[in-house]
This record gives sequence, C-alpha cells and structure tokens, in this order.
Amino acid sequence: IGAFFVDLFNEPVLPSSNSAGNADAGISALLDRGQRRLLARERRSPEIDAALLQTLAQVNWQMERNAMARSLFEEAAAVKRGIGDNDSLALTLASIARLDALSGATEASAVLAREAEELLVPNGRYEGRTRYLALTELAAYYVITFSFAATDRTLDEAIRVGTARYGAKSPELFRAKRLQLTSLQYRLLVDDSLV
Repeated sequence: IGAFFVDLFNEPVLPSSNSAGNADAGISALLDRGQRRLLARERRSPEIDAALLQTLAQVNWQMERNAMARSLFEEAAAVKRGIGDNDSLALTLASIARLDALSGATEASAVLAREAEELLVPNGRYEGRTRYLALTELAAYYVITFSFAATDRTLDEAIRVGTARYGAKSPELFRAKRLQLTSLQYRLLVDDSLV
C-alpha cells in the first residue's frame, strides 16, 4: 500500500493549461492518476486492493470530490464483499452512508447504515482497529441523521471495543469521545428548535 502511494507521489504532475498553478488542480490530477492506476492494475491481493481503494476514496472525500469518493468506496465494497471481512466492509458501507446522507440521499444512506450495523453485531470474534473505526464511522452517520438512540448504542460499543483494544486513556478513543460531544451539541440544537 505504501509503495503504491510513494510511486504515485514520486511522479510529477504536469499542470494543465487552465489550472494556472492551482494546488487543488494538481492534487486532483494526482488523485485521478491514482484512480486510473488502481482500477487498471492487475488484481493480486483483494485485501491490499480494498485498502488502497478505501484510502483513495477517503482522500477524494477530504478533497470534496464526493462523486469520485463514492465510486471508489463502491469499488472497495465490491472487493470487500469477496473477502468476507465484515468489519472492513461495514467501515466502507458506513462511509458511503454518511456521504449519501450529507448529499441528501437519505433513503439510500439508511439502507447502507442498516447493512453496516448488521455486519457489526458482536459475535465474539477478534475486535480490532477496523471494527473500532467502523463503529465510529457508523456513529458519525447516526449523529448527522439525528438518530440519537442509535448514536448512543453504537458509541457505547465503539468505546467498549476501543478501550479493550487501546486502553481507557488512549488517544485513540478521541474520535468516539468527540462524536459523543457532537451528538450532545446536535441534541441541544434540536431541543432548542422545539422550544
């Protein structure tokens, strides 16, 4: 995975004639090149391919290239379905659900969130980093859709998994704790609007 991104960033990106040195245009060109390479390369390891697709999707999302991010997340989900890693698939589905919810596709996002939640039902398996990330991503979806009971339930599970994995005072738990605060802020806003 590291080699793919090192190779991607080591080649210069030639600015287009209409970009006028715009840094975002250069980053977009780099991300486009990464997507073309990733989708064109021979599939060797589904786990590595899925991780690359997930990472590239997240970078595109952070760059507000939502359509590209969604396409890459969908590709990652398709690869992950073949692997059988429920936690990793749930992480991707929760990411798509959150992206869809933010773009107004609430029905589609709810279907994806339900599937992600079903994949994350505790069953005594190893509870590692990916499970923690999937739970926090699903909780982030629930926060923005004002599903506060689901937010609480999912964050309680995330904190339980994160504490077991990292320890009660670990900085890794910051994401879950921050989501708890965000959820509380949203609840207060909703309560104030009802008054």
